[in-house]
Amino acid sequence: MSMPPEAASDGGGADPEEPVVVLIGAPGSGKTTVREQLLVDRPGTPVLSPDDERALLRERDLAAGRVPHGLQDYSLAALARCADAAADLLAERRGYIADATNLRRKERVAHVRAAHQAGLRAIAVLLPDLPVDALVARNAPRSELRRVPEDSLARHANRRSLIDAATLRQEGFDDVVEIDAAPSTAYEERSTSLPGAERVGRAMLLPVHDHVDDREPS
Repeated sequence: MSMPPEAASDGGGADPEEPVVVLIGAPGSGKTTVREQLLVDRPGTPVLSPDDERALLRERDLAAGRVPHGLQDYSLAALARCADAAADLLAERRGYIADATNLRRKERVAHVRAAHQAGLRAIAVLLPDLPVDALVARNAPRSELRRVPEDSLARHANRRSLIDAATLRQEGFDDVVEIDAAPSTAYEERSTSLPGAERVGRAMLLPVHDHVDDREPS
């Protein structure tokens, strides 16, 4: 049975400062920037990233003298490693940052349900809904190994366009933080500061009953 979100906010529940934070956005929309800003505010927070796991698995093949594959060929193993890590953390009632596109509902709901079953809050961090040409421009400086094909970027952009804060709340997220669009298409993933990202750290520190709604009035 899922524990109500409020259970994570009282003295008998889990630490309200350890939520499950789910980043949601297309490749190139700023997830790495937000992740790094979160880690500045909350050093030591576990990060579950299929991209990191793919790179690690490929590096292990190289170190072992095996012929490496393309990064996407490691996806099944990478996802399994992230799922195992999430289960281990939640068993200890510890939160984490889910650093992936998370543009499919089933992926997001799985994090929400798992967080609530562990007595933790689930916070969605919604990255900007950027046009495909902006994503392409931000994707271009990446290494060939990490560059996302343009047709894939278009699919990601379409999925992101169908998601809004109301949808995420309906899916069960206890808080939704929307990150504002960067002021230009010039992109340095590790140095760009996205307006609105400071609200992520604030939301992580707020228990459910002190929820701050960052939505603009309709």
